[in-house]
Amino acid sequence: MKFSIRAIASRDELRVVSGLFAASLPNGHAPDWKRLHGWLETSASCYPGFESEHTRIAVRQKEVLGALRLVTDTIRIGETRLKAGKICWVATADHTRKKGMAGRLLDDAMAYMRMRQYHVAMLFHVPGLHERCGFAAALGDYAIVMDTLEALTFEVPYKTRPARPGDIPALLRLHNAGEAEASCSVVRVAGHFACKWECRSDIHVLLDDQGRAVAYFMACRDGNSLTVLESAVSGFDMGRALPRTLRWHRSGFARRRFTRWRAT
Repeated sequence: MKFSIRAIASRDELRVVSGLFAASLPNGHAPDWKRLHGWLETSASCYPGFESEHTRIAVRQKEVLGALRLVTDTIRIGETRLKAGKICWVATADHTRKKGMAGRLLDDAMAYMRMRQYHVAMLFHVPGLHERCGFAAALGDYAIVMDTLEALTFEVPYKTRPARPGDIPALLRLHNAGEAEASCSVVRVAGHFACKWECRSDIHVLLDDQGRAVAYFMACRDGNSLTVLESAVSGFDMGRALPRTLRWHRSGFARRRFTRWRAT
C-alpha cells in the first residue's frame, strides 16, 4: 500500500485523527468516547510544548489512514534534564491493519525527534511494536499487583473525593515532593494536569480531617482490574492508605506504569 506521512494540516484531518485515537483505546480506558474525542480535538493541544506538527498522519489520496501523536516532556536524571518525546497515540484505520503503517509512522516520528534533537523516545500502549522497533521495557519491574481482599486490610483515615480544577496546585505540590528523592522523574508544571481535565474523571484526592489534600491517584479500569497510572502521597505512611481507597472496584486493581523508551 502506497501512502505518504506528513504533519496534520487541517481541522477536518484533526477530526478524523481524533476519531481514530479514541476508537483505539480498549473499553474502560476512557470514561466516555464522545468526551475523549472532543478532548483530543480541542484541549489536547494545550499540553505543554505541543505543536501541530507533533500529530503525524499517513495519507493516501487525501484519505487519512493512520496517525501518531507525540508529546514532549522533560525528564530529570539527577541534575540532568533530558528532552523526551512520548509517543502516546498510534492508530490506523481498520482496513489498513497489518500493512506496516504503524511501523512507518513510528519511523517518521523517530526521524522527526532526531531532527529536533530529542534525547529520549518513549512508547506507550502499542503492543507488538516495542521490541520490533528497538524499544526496551522500562518501569515494568516496579508494578505492584494486589487483590482487592488484600487491599481491604489497610486502614484509611482520610476522606476521598474526585479532584477539581482548584486542586491542581496541590496535585503539583504532591507530585514534585514525591519525585524529589527519585533518581529519575518527569518535570511537571500545572499545564500537565490542566490539559487533561476535560477528558479525565478518574483523578481522586485524599483529604485529611482539615480538608487538605494529602494524596492523589489517577486510575482507569483495565478488564477486571484497576490500573493506577499515577499517584503521589505526602508521607511514607500515606502509601498504605491508597490500596483500600480503591476498594470500590468490584474485582481488584493493579498498579502499573506502561512505559517504553530508547535513546534517539
